[in-house]
Amino acid sequence: MTRARRGFTLIEMLVVLGLMGAIFAAAAARFDRIFVRTHLEASAHGLGDHFAYAIQRAYTTGSYHTFVLDLEAGRYRIKLGRESEDAQELLERSLGRGVRFVDVQVAYQTYLPPGVLQIEISPLGVTNDVVINLRDAREMELAVALNALVQSVEYFDEHKDYEELQDVPAF
Repeated sequence: MTRARRGFTLIEMLVVLGLMGAIFAAAAARFDRIFVRTHLEASAHGLGDHFAYAIQRAYTTGSYHTFVLDLEAGRYRIKLGRESEDAQELLERSLGRGVRFVDVQVAYQTYLPPGVLQIEISPLGVTNDVVINLRDAREMELAVALNALVQSVEYFDEHKDYEELQDVPAF
């Protein structure tokens, strides 16, 4: 009488583990690409949301606020008070992993890293229009456009210049 074979051989187990490892490696590479894009989008939306928050907070509290961008370190802060004062820090955030500032345009003036840019917001919530261009590790770019007059935030899937976002026709 012959016994029925039970279980798997060592070779069969190694083949299955090898196939599973290859599948997980391929999936991890795809997830990494998805997360890189997510870091860029999250950074852009965080900047836009926090800038809008600073404008709204300046208006509701009736006090000056300053939005500070550290272009080299990839950080930004909201401070209570004017840029010339020793203001109280309310919030500090970093851009996502692998995300950096390309440039920041305040009206028609462009600021490039390195450096620290301070944008003052009046007690009425008034400030300049700002365009912030971000780039990730894969060289993808997003732009955050902050329209101070109507207090709106727009996001673009490419680098934008302040001039191209103006509604004024060229003569």
